[in-house]
Amino acid sequence: MANIRLGSYSLPSDRCWFTRSIRSIFGKTGRRSFLHHQWVINGSLGGQGYTTATVDAARVEFDNSVVDGVDVVFSLGSTQSLISANCVNGTQIRELVWLPGFDGVRGSGAEDVNRRTFRLVIDGLVKANSGSDIVEWHERVTGIGTGGPRIVPVGSLAGPVTAQQTQAFTKCEAIQTGYGIGLTQYPLAATPIWVSGQNGVYEYFERRRNSLSTPAQWGSNQNTLFRRDWSYSYFSTVGPIVGSPTLF
Repeated sequence: MANIRLGSYSLPSDRCWFTRSIRSIFGKTGRRSFLHHQWVINGSLGGQGYTTATVDAARVEFDNSVVDGVDVVFSLGSTQSLISANCVNGTQIRELVWLPGFDGVRGSGAEDVNRRTFRLVIDGLVKANSGSDIVEWHERVTGIGTGGPRIVPVGSLAGPVTAQQTQAFTKCEAIQTGYGIGLTQYPLAATPIWVSGQNGVYEYFERRRNSLSTPAQWGSNQNTLFRRDWSYSYFSTVGPIVGSPTLF
């Protein structure tokens, strides 16, 4: 038995039951990103003294109150609620089913005569952490070349392709790429692993990339999951470039 309001509409407290659940949603970093709140409400409208016409009018009023963005409040000694403004995409109606009646005696004949039974599912996604939290992070460093000789295939007019050395030494290269996803704002890009000009490693500054993507999760109240990608390219004059990805 519950005392529940959907916006300004109050459900009959003597014919209403509900289950409230909260499920955590975690990002790839293992941090909790969202809390999924869900309310499953079962009850009936009408009752003793109602007629078919007044039951139908109560159903229409209930239908008009069950809309996306409605606040759900339960108050009995303490208050529990799901407020649309606190949800990333507001509250959303997932299901409203008008059920075959069952008031303890199957086939009682009361359904649509003096009452109407329903099942309502409403949920919302609540941000769990601060906007600066990184919920996903990935970086990769790729080394290219060993500094050894350059050998190219040379074709001939008639005869097999032969291998010909054109350089005794070649440059080594590395590419540092990655992305990070912030909960409600763009994270900072990882800094370059190597400082250009030190220890024989130089950066191709003209190849540096830094890009922002549209948030993956659009919400009526707040957008979430902001992604930033980055890329740095290097070459070395002293040998292979070895480095590890940046940990946030």
